[in-house]
Amino acid sequence: MGLLELFNRDLSGAEFYIKTSASAPQGFPSSQWKHILKGEPVDLNHVLSALHHTTFDEERGGRIEDTAISLGTAAPAKRVKTASEWSTAWHHAARATSFMFKHHKQELDDYGEYIEHLFAAKHDSAHRAVILYDSAIRTFVAGGQQTLFTDVDCFAHLYAAIVMPDGVDHASGPYHRTTQSSAKSEICHKFNNRTCTVRDGECHYLHTCKGCGQTGHGEKSCPNK
Repeated sequence: MGLLELFNRDLSGAEFYIKTSASAPQGFPSSQWKHILKGEPVDLNHVLSALHHTTFDEERGGRIEDTAISLGTAAPAKRVKTASEWSTAWHHAARATSFMFKHHKQELDDYGEYIEHLFAAKHDSAHRAVILYDSAIRTFVAGGQQTLFTDVDCFAHLYAAIVMPDGVDHASGPYHRTTQSSAKSEICHKFNNRTCTVRDGECHYLHTCKGCGQTGHGEKSCPNK
């Protein structure tokens, strides 16, 4: 019998063990412990929120006569939007996961390094796509029943759809669109240095002179100096 099956035979017992263990990671949201024990992907937004707030994200519930009902978990107070926030949340999630599944520790460490290398290789404007890519991977892998986080070749279709500029889901995320419009309000430094290889209208940044603010020329060739 695997650990996942063992924990799910007595979920409340596993949760009690976590609560009473002196070595369990502190401050990790209880709702996400349940995801770990069930072999479901952890919500890094809830993990990040728990690091900066004193309130817990306990599941909302109630009772109808003698029947307990769950209304789900409250929305996270914070969302992962940057590479540093992702790393912080991931390392806490990995620590919690490896506490219950010690044999996955190296796998989780290697995966964290893989995503962090992707962040380092991409422009800041593409980091939201990397975050979406990670979310898709973690949903795909879940509890590692069939695929491991280190089986990177199995995620090629997700990378192509989410991270690649021509991917079908590349611009589907609201944060991606926000980032793109935000970048469009910034002036292209390469254009002003005559090194930008992207045509006007296709560059993520404005082809505008930093000196006079007009279009059609960069700072190096500005006639208004």
